[in-house]
Amino acid sequence: MILDVGCGENPRGDVNLDLYPMETGHRAGDQSKLSRALKMKEIPNFIRADACHIPFKDDTFSTVFSSQTIEHVSDPILMIKEMFRVSKRKVIVLCPHRLTDKPKLRILHRHFFNMTWFVRVFKSLDVKTYKIRYSKYRCFPHVFVPIVRLPTEMEIVIYKRLG
Repeated sequence: MILDVGCGENPRGDVNLDLYPMETGHRAGDQSKLSRALKMKEIPNFIRADACHIPFKDDTFSTVFSSQTIEHVSDPILMIKEMFRVSKRKVIVLCPHRLTDKPKLRILHRHFFNMTWFVRVFKSLDVKTYKIRYSKYRCFPHVFVPIVRLPTEMEIVIYKRLG
């Protein structure tokens, strides 16, 4: 089973968890999505809870997934610990890189991340098996080829147990 932490109005898990399932400033694209999100009964297997205090027992889900949520929570390290705790196998986090190309989002985000931040956190938590990659880039074009590519989004996968 998959737990989607911070599902918003776009749930992707077998169980979907969010403290604010409606528009939070930039997650919903239009008012029709907002109207749907306000009808929580339309979100399948929805649980209203904080990502930093996930109300499930240890090792409940095979995969715990979160997209564009960690930058909004008050304690991102606690969120990672909680996701890791309820996962049997792996945790997947998608988040904007600190060099994101959307300046308006800087007002809405509490935290800004890069690979170094995650590596430091994993070292402090004694997490040894993980993969971090840039999933989206912003290019500064030149006449013929892009001259600079800056990361705008990261995908972090933490493996709890191999096999």
